[in-house]
Amino acid sequence: MRQLDDVASDLFSLQCPMITRGSPTLVAYQREDIRERSALQEEKVRATMAEVRYFDGLVDERMDAIEGTRARLHATRSTKQQMLSMLTAAEAAAADGTGEAAAIALLELELDEAEDREAVLEAEFMRL
Repeated sequence: MRQLDDVASDLFSLQCPMITRGSPTLVAYQREDIRERSALQEEKVRATMAEVRYFDGLVDERMDAIEGTRARLHATRSTKQQMLSMLTAAEAAAADGTGEAAAIALLELELDEAEDREAVLEAEFMRL
């Protein structure tokens, strides 16, 4: 490998004076080589930018999913808080003798359902 490098270096040192003296053929080859390397670099940049755009799209999709799940989780928590407030009020009314046991049982059932939805959404949120 070292010998090949030495040969390449020797060839380059021979070409340099020719180039500086204005060898049109070598200048044309050098320009063509520069154009080819530039085209390869431009293609690499285009491919890299396409990958960046692809991953940006994936990130945007993931963020949309996270925001949607977060909104549903907040709505479920709000509903749960409302159920808890209504249950507390119904229990207070039942303690006064003015409330009904059936209303309390229904509110407890709705609260359990809200808690189940909240648990499902929290698990989904954690997976994202």
